[in-house]
Amino acid sequence: MSEKQGFGSKLVSLFVTTEEEEAAKAASDPAAKGAGSVDDLLKRYGADGSAAAPAGPAPAAAAAIASAKIAPSAAGELPLDRIFSAAGIGAEAQGHVSKAMELLKSLPAETPLNVKRQIVETSLKAFGFPIAQLVEAAGKESEALDAYLQIQAGDTSKVLADSDQRIGQLQAEIAQLEQKKKTAVEQQNQATAQTVQAKGKIKEVLDFFGAAAPAAAPPAPAAPAGK
Repeated sequence: MSEKQGFGSKLVSLFVTTEEEEAAKAASDPAAKGAGSVDDLLKRYGADGSAAAPAGPAPAAAAAIASAKIAPSAAGELPLDRIFSAAGIGAEAQGHVSKAMELLKSLPAETPLNVKRQIVETSLKAFGFPIAQLVEAAGKESEALDAYLQIQAGDTSKVLADSDQRIGQLQAEIAQLEQKKKTAVEQQNQATAQTVQAKGKIKEVLDFFGAAAPAAAPPAPAAPAGK
């Protein structure tokens, strides 16, 4: 077992409690009574298990992400920190969410969900990370990614539409050029046929006058020498 898994298992052993103990703690813990804000945030971001759709990214955050013109790296990886920063999520809040991810990853997969939540919440409180603020930051990160994906989808649609339009223009130009070639060949063939026909008529004239011309008179014989 890895070091992280060992750490996670120790955390599980520290925080496994009975339902009665959890209920008693929830009844006496003022922080637990104030968990309504966390539940409200979970509901707002669609993470409370209900069928209600999340509110979606704030227009200002979506506009900020769009204006940032964030593109994937050369390796094709998304610069998540830049997306989150453009959406107004600070580095500290991003760090809190990352820490929660690390804690969840360190826990054994078979750990009950309620135990996982107790471990993570207690650990984050020990680190000084307010749970409500962390949940809100995580929700905003999710919304920022939704906004980025919508922007990318819009950009992709525009590229496809522009490309299709240009392809249509090129295809029309190709069709015009093909017609131009066809017309040129037809004109050449017509010119050749008409030239042959005209030359034939001209030849008839030449042949006629060539045959009717008188034969040239033979030269006179030379006088005998000495006479």
